[in-house]
Amino acid sequence: MEHLVRIKGMVCPRCIQTVKTLFMDLGFTVTGVELGSLTYRTDDEYPRDLTLVREQLEEEGFEVLDDKQSRTIARLKQLVDEWIQQEQARKLTLAAYASDALHQNYHSLSTLFSDTQGLTLERYLISRRVELARQLLAATQDTLADIADRLGYSSSHHFSNQFKRETGMTPSQYRQLVREMPQTA
Repeated sequence: MEHLVRIKGMVCPRCIQTVKTLFMDLGFTVTGVELGSLTYRTDDEYPRDLTLVREQLEEEGFEVLDDKQSRTIARLKQLVDEWIQQEQARKLTLAAYASDALHQNYHSLSTLFSDTQGLTLERYLISRRVELARQLLAATQDTLADIADRLGYSSSHHFSNQFKRETGMTPSQYRQLVREMPQTA
């Protein structure tokens, strides 16, 4: 029988590999892994005890999600990243995209997010956009206009203003700073 485990903190392909390896090292038969979840198979209908898994995941910076609110928050964060990175998703507002995906009204989702995370969903969206912008500025030669477009900003001017408010420097200053930093092996 297949069992699903929701996991908080999985944000990249390396996280997927780390979680998969951890489960396999503990003798689980992993059948699928994606951002935020892992499925495994057992010979009977009951899930395995996850106590040791929880401990080892926490050592790696992850957390097994048990309750519905935690799963909703994790899914909201995943939806924010999808909305930022997928032009097709951005045809809807974030509010409409999240509401449609979770079948809940946006006000309830936003309130839950604010109450449990200590910041609004909109602030989280801004912080994720800026974090992704930092990665793109450091790793690519894309123009500011291309990065702004890729992250769903209405203009490169809006992108630059928001980036500067969040980081204290313009995207160009940030890129220059990253380029001047010594490279480590």
